[in-house]
Amino acid sequence: MKKNLKRARIESILNVVQPTAMITIQLPPAYRSKNLDRFRFTVKNIMQQIEKDLLGKNWHKHHYRFIVFYENKNELEPWHAHILGNFTDNKNGKIESYDDIEKAVNRANHTFRCRNGSKNDLDIDIISLTNSQSVIAAVDYCQKEVWNEEKSAAPQERFEFSEEIFSL
Repeated sequence: MKKNLKRARIESILNVVQPTAMITIQLPPAYRSKNLDRFRFTVKNIMQQIEKDLLGKNWHKHHYRFIVFYENKNELEPWHAHILGNFTDNKNGKIESYDDIEKAVNRANHTFRCRNGSKNDLDIDIISLTNSQSVIAAVDYCQKEVWNEEKSAAPQERFEFSEEIFSL
């Protein structure tokens, strides 16, 4: 039964988001947080910066759809996030290149450092999802925390869609 629910959840995420890339974000050691709400706020600011950079000042009208999976190993560990995003421009149907996404991420990193006076970079990895197998593997990987029943946070607290993050 649980396996069928997991498969259904994967299929629903694929249908809603249709990811083209996965971004993993971890804050520098001095800024890591065990507080999920604080970390969510930071991820929201980072993703907002990335969207503004890729789409321009009216990004919120045609934003990229994504889902964020929040993860920590246990209550003593800080949070990090895996983001599955569909980086396809709604206006022209063009999928953003890996290089463009990387440039936007680097600029978001610079903004983070300037705002916080940090000397350390964000730890960010970007994976281009080029075929259906890589997409399914990424979704499955991101969901591992959602389905771990031993975690203290309820599954619905461990992921959210971009519309919820930006209140769109």
